[in-house]
Amino acid sequence: MYATSESLQTNINMLIDSEVGQLFDTKHCELELDFKEIYRKNQLVYLSLNGLIYEEFIKQLAHFIIGDLKHLTAEIYRGTEKKKEILTLFDEPASYLDESFIAIANKARGAGVHAIFSPQTMTDIAKIDESLMKQLVGNVNTYMVGQANEKDEASYWAEIFGTYRDLELTEMIEQADGFNNLNRTSWSGERGTKRMVDKFNIHPNDLKSLRTGEFYFYRKGQNSHEPIRKVYVRNPV
Repeated sequence: MYATSESLQTNINMLIDSEVGQLFDTKHCELELDFKEIYRKNQLVYLSLNGLIYEEFIKQLAHFIIGDLKHLTAEIYRGTEKKKEILTLFDEPASYLDESFIAIANKARGAGVHAIFSPQTMTDIAKIDESLMKQLVGNVNTYMVGQANEKDEASYWAEIFGTYRDLELTEMIEQADGFNNLNRTSWSGERGTKRMVDKFNIHPNDLKSLRTGEFYFYRKGQNSHEPIRKVYVRNPV
């Protein structure tokens, strides 16, 4: 515990002494970020940091924020806070994602705390830790996938969307030598094969051909099965 608290104190001091230190100065602050108060008042919070300027601080700040969210979730489970549905959105999570965020995806739902993760590509997360990517995908039940330009990414999502069983028929074509078959319209022979095969619900090429505003939506509800469908999203701006 001592080693952990000492490390935490060092991180806090580094943040306070950095160029984002003013965010932690509450001496003359009228509004402080209190997730419990925000939760009780049904308010909206938007947190944004410039990843190009504050790249080295984003992950540390994210740990504080996710820690507050986890504390709020614990209070809801304990019954000290009234349970109600809230939604958290994590844009560009590859900049700050770690295993602490997985707890929001797999443990907070029972408290009514839901999460949306919006990476540009899954490769961005896999670059941090491939097992982290698998954990994240394995702990969510709703997928909204847009255009996948990279072939491995398209194949990855096609496999996530699953396959269905279908009957594949083949037939042998017969054609005699010479010109006596020029007027023949059917070249089917008497022999062929049939077998059961697995086919993609959504083929990788379908994901590659999506355009701006087009997504494949796949939801695995606890008590329902919804078919995969293509949806069109307008630009809210």
